[in-house]
Amino acid sequence: MATSVGPNRTVVLVDDDVERVQGVEQLCPQTSCYFRPPTLVTAEWAATLGPVDLVIWDWSKLPGGEPRRVARGLQQQRPNLPMLHLNPNLSDEGMREIATGPSSDFVRSPVDLSEMSHRIKRLLISSADAAPDLRPKPAETAPHPTGSGRTEHVAFDLHHPESGRLDARRIGELFGMPLRRVAALLGRNAQTVAKTPDAPTIQPGLALFERIATALLSLVGSEAALRIWLNAENPQLDRQTPMEWILQGEGLVVAELLESQLGGQPG
Repeated sequence: MATSVGPNRTVVLVDDDVERVQGVEQLCPQTSCYFRPPTLVTAEWAATLGPVDLVIWDWSKLPGGEPRRVARGLQQQRPNLPMLHLNPNLSDEGMREIATGPSSDFVRSPVDLSEMSHRIKRLLISSADAAPDLRPKPAETAPHPTGSGRTEHVAFDLHHPESGRLDARRIGELFGMPLRRVAALLGRNAQTVAKTPDAPTIQPGLALFERIATALLSLVGSEAALRIWLNAENPQLDRQTPMEWILQGEGLVVAELLESQLGGQPG
């Protein structure tokens, strides 16, 4: 599928599912949608692929052999090419490496169109030729407080673009939580937080989420890998997921665990 998304923007969908193509059409109503059947996904096709802003792979429809080699080859040839992976088998190490690459994101089954829309927008905004006023601030690095030389990813994208304060809505998007859940963890009314997601009164509560995100991104390197870690059973957390601890109001335990893995204490 080749979909023009604004001027000089192109999305390629590797799929043979007409319903999926129609779903993407709903997400991009201004465009015409086409698809690339999996049987035609070859190294030769990838080599002749022109300028592309995003590639979407539906792994529920793809065999594991040639398409996987093509996806990995594209990542190696174009490390900054955004890719969205639908239904990846994250228990497979090779597939997990592809789906959590530095310019990749994923949506697990069942694929929700609203979640897919969110991921598409984030990837397109992050692409190399996004409009400067739409491009999020790049993650900056700072020395670890211990002086170990390890770098930390400062999550500037968690801040409101106008006030510069932490934004509850952006934090919810990164952690995969609805805003009402974030509000509940902050002990606030959901409507109030929705109206002013960067309110000064909720900054202390949001700072814990930033602390978790900063440490975790430093360890795993991408937002997709961050969400995998948050939702995977952890033997150091009584075999519960870190997200379960966060939702139980024990986010400080998660933050301290991550910071101990970084080898230092919060500065």
